[in-house]
Amino acid sequence: MEASRSSEKCEVEILLLETGKELGRSPAQMQPFVDKLVKDNWLDTADSLRALSAPQWSQLQLPLRLEELLKKKLNASPAPTSSASASSGSVAFSPSVSFSPCSSSPAAPAASPASPASREEQASSSTGSETEAPKKREGNVFTEEDFAVVYAAVTDETLFPFSLTEAIEKLQIDVPRDSLAGVLRTLFTVIDGVLAQPSNPKKRRLRKANSSFHSQVGQFRAAVRVMEAAGFCEGKMRDPASGLLDDFWVMDTAYVMRLTDAHHLLAQLAEHAGVPAPPLPSSGFNPYSSSIVSASGTSLSQVAGQHGQMRKIENAQLKEKIRQREQLLETGGGEEVPLSPAVYALEELRQREKAEKASLAHESSDVDEAPAGEKPTLTAADIARIKEVKMRREKSLSCTVQTWSSSLFRRSPF
Repeated sequence: MEASRSSEKCEVEILLLETGKELGRSPAQMQPFVDKLVKDNWLDTADSLRALSAPQWSQLQLPLRLEELLKKKLNASPAPTSSASASSGSVAFSPSVSFSPCSSSPAAPAASPASPASREEQASSSTGSETEAPKKREGNVFTEEDFAVVYAAVTDETLFPFSLTEAIEKLQIDVPRDSLAGVLRTLFTVIDGVLAQPSNPKKRRLRKANSSFHSQVGQFRAAVRVMEAAGFCEGKMRDPASGLLDDFWVMDTAYVMRLTDAHHLLAQLAEHAGVPAPPLPSSGFNPYSSSIVSASGTSLSQVAGQHGQMRKIENAQLKEKIRQREQLLETGGGEEVPLSPAVYALEELRQREKAEKASLAHESSDVDEAPAGEKPTLTAADIARIKEVKMRREKSLSCTVQTWSSSLFRRSPF
């Protein structure tokens, strides 16, 4: 019964159970990971796991030790062929490949990751893939004619000696805290330089004898691992000045998508370490984004750059208008009433009030008493307007007297 259940298991389930046993986990503890890979994501063969990219591995959210052991087993075991499957009915993963539970390194030499030379030979033997590694060269000597740019996503992790997540986690652990900021800035400069100009050969080679590079990155093995995980390798190139061969860090094939992943992962580490991360540079050509060009052939970014000063002036004017509107809402609008302050004694204010009332009474009597035998020249509308003006003046005079009376009493020393 147990043998029949085992024969129904797929390659990935058998691999997970074997890996869990090496890590001291029971089949019940490994079942959630089997369900996630096989049932939820339909990853039932070893080839389907080999085809996963680094971001896709991250989306699976597997434990770090389990993910690394799976990758090393996949890299150590050859892909199943038709002749091998016909000769043996066993699965692609041999149970003889064993790992130590306390270490992620393989116990047997056969399970160790393939060397860079063997990876180049495997990649060169497979034709028709746009992510193949360049053919093996004699003496590991590179020329600018060997350089290539690949914009497609990398599906074969064996092209690189380390995964990006593993290399950057190692960088965070091994590099001292006080040196991490300088290392991150240098790595950003190197990787973003290639992203900005992937076809520029000068951005894709670094002299190993460069003292500035060695003091920031070269002295830390973990930082060099990040460069190798991004696509750099050791090689020789001719010095443009002397023409002699010299040791360089060379990126013969620039994988733009992998470099983009490296930038984002470094940015996450920089945020955690409190180091400002530069924005992702835009290269000259990106097949996955549309390019909008004006009728004159000038891109919108260039037009914006030429009129940057004009744009700043317009922004300042817009801010000033907003400030004026806010001030208008606070004050209620209208011009400020001009005040001409004057000082009056209390008796003078009373006399002024009496004089105003007498003047208004005289004007009213002149209007009401018309000469005999003459018809009044004022209409009812005129009389109504005069009364309205009279009421306004009385009200204004009363308010003025009250205001200056209160002001006078406040200023009086008594």
